[in-house]
Amino acid sequence: MPAPLPLVSPYTFVQLFIALLYGAVGYLSFRWLLPRLSWPGRALALSMLAAQLLALFVATVIRPESTYQSWLWGVNQEWNITASLASTQLALVGALAFIGALQARDHTPTLRGYLLLVSGLFFFLALDEFLQLHEHDRRIEQIYSALYLTLLAMTAIVFARADRTWRVWLLCLVMGLGMAGVGGILFEQLRYLKICGELAILQLSECWEPYYYEEALEFCGIWLALIAVLGVHAQLVPRPRPGIAALLAALPALWIAVLLIIYPSRDVPTPRGFDAASVAFESGAHIYGSKLTVAEAAVDMQLAMHLPEALPLAQLGHSLHLVDQQSGASVAAHNTYVALESWRKVSRRIHDYKPLLRQSAKIAVPASAPRNRALWVVLSLWHEDG
Repeated sequence: MPAPLPLVSPYTFVQLFIALLYGAVGYLSFRWLLPRLSWPGRALALSMLAAQLLALFVATVIRPESTYQSWLWGVNQEWNITASLASTQLALVGALAFIGALQARDHTPTLRGYLLLVSGLFFFLALDEFLQLHEHDRRIEQIYSALYLTLLAMTAIVFARADRTWRVWLLCLVMGLGMAGVGGILFEQLRYLKICGELAILQLSECWEPYYYEEALEFCGIWLALIAVLGVHAQLVPRPRPGIAALLAALPALWIAVLLIIYPSRDVPTPRGFDAASVAFESGAHIYGSKLTVAEAAVDMQLAMHLPEALPLAQLGHSLHLVDQQSGASVAAHNTYVALESWRKVSRRIHDYKPLLRQSAKIAVPASAPRNRALWVVLSLWHEDG
């Protein structure tokens, strides 16, 4: 009888990845980059590094178990602590690039224009990180692509004209953007990839999801971008005025205040593109919206529903039926368990947390279905114990 494979938690891989990533980036930064910054710049960079390491530690090591706490610290959730931290770090890069453009009056228009482009891009990314604009409008991704290509082109122009000292910070900015891009674009494509059971010579204690590496790469990449713009400040103003330290300390608090102002304050909404609905089930489940698409002899139903925390989710499912209005008979059906990986955290009040599930089901209209007759789309939820 073969020996059992070693049992390993997938979070061990995540923790090891974070340790190696931050170990390598931290060593290079502490050795070559941070000593070149002004002391207010170093203090800001180190405080942001400590904040993101704390967030990653809670999310991947402590791993809160309650639904509310796991949302609050989840690295891939919206409108929570980690999303606010990521947005703040992006906004800091944008604000510092803008201040740098104001300080670069004695430099070339190319440099000032470059810093203004960096500022605009990062402010846009900061808002999107918190509000998830690209989830609702795919044209946002086209805007990203255009801004990135323009930024890379201008980086090449500025790099060719810059001296050696400036090139260090330009390379740091490009490396940070590249690392964040790999996390935000490449790993985004692995959102629903799961590897369960055996992995090479190991037995996984739970499913391994590569998607969870995204936030660490984005955090670390934007931190490098932050160091880059702080390095630009050190070049422009080698001896910062006393007020600069107060300004750098105030910038994170100012952006948090902005987020609190734009933070949604209503109850769970109907997602964009969905028809509003209000259907309450005896179990406490509540449907807030639906989106019905009929094409090529098939019906695609997307649901937005809230499921209470007390409701057991492991065996929860739903049925979608096409019912002939005349006979009352079901001509096609789709039965499936709820896909828990499709949870979308959309709390509209941080103290009144409500998770919203976006579930999709597609059902083909059979050739035997009656023609030229209206069909009802009937939905039901069910729970199977054991």
